[in-house]
Amino acid sequence: MPMPLCRPLTSLALALLVAGISGCSDAPSNLDVKRRASFNTGIAKQKTGDHKGAILDFTNSLKVNHSNGRAFYNRAFSKFEIKDYEGAITDYGFAIMMNPDRAEAYANRGFTRNLVNDYQGAITDFTKAVELHSQDSFSYRNRGAAKHELKDYQGAIADFNTAIAINPQDLHSFNERGRVKFDLNDMKGACADFKKAVSLGNKVTMEWFDSERSTWCRNMQ
Repeated sequence: MPMPLCRPLTSLALALLVAGISGCSDAPSNLDVKRRASFNTGIAKQKTGDHKGAILDFTNSLKVNHSNGRAFYNRAFSKFEIKDYEGAITDYGFAIMMNPDRAEAYANRGFTRNLVNDYQGAITDFTKAVELHSQDSFSYRNRGAAKHELKDYQGAIADFNTAIAINPQDLHSFNERGRVKFDLNDMKGACADFKKAVSLGNKVTMEWFDSERSTWCRNMQ
């Protein structure tokens, strides 16, 4: 029996085809049913830390529903967890294509881009994330970190200030702002931020503060 013809591919479908995902199928088969169930089993595996198994399940799910933005988003998360950063960035991109208003997809892709040193791309993503969710201290903090890497010191401090205004207990932003102030030779300001990060329980700062490298700050009044 001849197979039914597929509908003409949209630009999105073409992109997915390049990614190895075909959205063409005929009447639901037992395999289709299993693939639809794969999304739920993928979530279950993700929760147990079986990210490689989760990736396989989300991939199977996408073979039936190639426009399932949640499957792309969750597969991206699992790829991130196994340090497949480029794969995660690609999948977050597809998730954003399906749902351009999902702030956390931009934030997560921005965070991943920071890890692969794509700081300008990260800034673009974090900027979109805060446009969609203005109280997102995570995106302000990590955009500040990207700006710091690009030596935009004042821009970085402004973002850390905003992150702290949103969440005064943001121990990471105090530490990161301290690092920028240190680079600007504002030793008093840097030390104050490092001490605040220690008081909030930032373990990285606490380890540094207990070492010989922080003597200058410990002795500062």
